[in-house]
Amino acid sequence: MSELPTVLVTGLGATTPLGGDVASTWSALLAGKSGVGPLVDDWAQELPVRIAATAAVDPRDVLERVRARTLDRSQQFAVIAAHEAWADAGAPDVEPERLAVVIATGIGGILTLLTAYDALQRALARNGRPGLIEGYTPEQRYFLSYAQSWRQHTRPEQLRTRVTVDPHAPEQWRVNGPLSNIAAFARAFGCKDGDPMVRPKDKVPTIW
Repeated sequence: MSELPTVLVTGLGATTPLGGDVASTWSALLAGKSGVGPLVDDWAQELPVRIAATAAVDPRDVLERVRARTLDRSQQFAVIAAHEAWADAGAPDVEPERLAVVIATGIGGILTLLTAYDALQRALARNGRPGLIEGYTPEQRYFLSYAQSWRQHTRPEQLRTRVTVDPHAPEQWRVNGPLSNIAAFARAFGCKDGDPMVRPKDKVPTIW
């Protein structure tokens, strides 16, 4: 069995329910503080569970406003943590093509997906609905485009390796998982309760 590669951590960055950076997060951990608290906003009163570990610092309060608007919420958190880690490492001068941020999330981008769908609906209401294109409605084309953005060929051997070392779900579930939770997708394709792409109502998560 081959040995795992050596990984050198040169800088740390974090934005968590305990703090907006590594120092505040670590101090809260040492003090035994919990990041979980009640959701007191009006929109949360209809939720079956009203406690959550929300971010201690809203990324929109840290990032420049125009830049924040171009990023999904998961990307906002990643950029903030990456900037701190970069500074903690001494802000080394490295070629851009050697840099990357890996976000271990299964629903990263879902808020942007839903926001863009709402924007599509506003545009259709304002400009009118076009006819079918290749037999598909605007809503169907929207969700198909999302699915195609994840499309790739994966050998079974590679897939078996990925599920043991990669925190991300395989592409099939990055598509089927979120879309099976979205009522607008079911309406667009005429899916009914009990269909494979319609999750039972008691198992549909609330994204807030």
